[in-house]
Amino acid sequence: MSVGFMKSVLDRLVDRKGFSLDVFPSYDRELGYFAYREKGGFMKAVIFSREGEEEQQLLSFDEFATFKGVSFDIVNLVFAERGYMGSGISRAGYHEGTIDPEGNLRLPDEESLALFTEEKKGTRPLTLRDMAASAPVTMGLIAINIMIFAASAFLSQSTEINVYVLIYLGAKFNPLMEQGEWWRLVTSAFLHGNLMHILFNMYALYNIGPFLEMRLKWVRFTSIYFISAITSGLLSFFFTPSVSVGASGAIFGLLGAFLVLALRSKEKVMRRALSNILFIIGINLMIGFAGSGVIDNFGHIGGLLGGIASSLVLAGKGPKSE
Repeated sequence: MSVGFMKSVLDRLVDRKGFSLDVFPSYDRELGYFAYREKGGFMKAVIFSREGEEEQQLLSFDEFATFKGVSFDIVNLVFAERGYMGSGISRAGYHEGTIDPEGNLRLPDEESLALFTEEKKGTRPLTLRDMAASAPVTMGLIAINIMIFAASAFLSQSTEINVYVLIYLGAKFNPLMEQGEWWRLVTSAFLHGNLMHILFNMYALYNIGPFLEMRLKWVRFTSIYFISAITSGLLSFFFTPSVSVGASGAIFGLLGAFLVLALRSKEKVMRRALSNILFIIGINLMIGFAGSGVIDNFGHIGGLLGGIASSLVLAGKGPKSE
């Protein structure tokens, strides 16, 4: 029943109140949708949680908002029995309403009520053009990777790319690098071995790239990305003779940059996101070691170290907390 009530509220907000719809990695997977809009110079978000799970759901949304680089005033609509007394969460910009078992909506204050009663024309959802405007380097890198993969698939006549095609186009191949073809440290980061390989890497870049590009600005972001790609290739060159391709080393470098930003930040939410970043790095390295011979973990480690080192030099202290 709660999912049905949630969809009803979201439809009303999007269709009649000018909200846009999005998803986040929710504590409760069924309640991972939220509505958002700008009002009075602030971003307002409406999320949903079940009674007893308010804090966990709020923390999940905070981490998502931090990752996206957006600060929200939040209305948390709690599915609760009649007589619900609230979760006790108290902080600026947080409001708590309820939806009872009959679907009756109760809002905590006039500010929250205004979001649901004010008529406003609907807003268009975020488009690729919007993303290109806010994170042009990220979207450009994704476009280049896709075009190169399409070319390699054409040459291979398959989405399982022929190893000789990869070497021809610039894979990390030690014998040729020993003959002076060091440009392969860069070109190998734009090649992928199969469709799942590029889909996974571009999805990761799409999720982490815009946040870091907006946070670091495009020059520092681009520098960190390419330095990480090069250090990834170098460590792979010294420790494994295998042919190696993929953007994952550079993406690990971006994770390293995020790690540095989180450690330097005084924002509580950024510090809370630190454990998530460490978990993502750790689980991916573990998968890499478990898949020995298939995944170039030395490339991942090299990219991570390059990202940490370059962001320590280039990122400074980062933006000041507001």
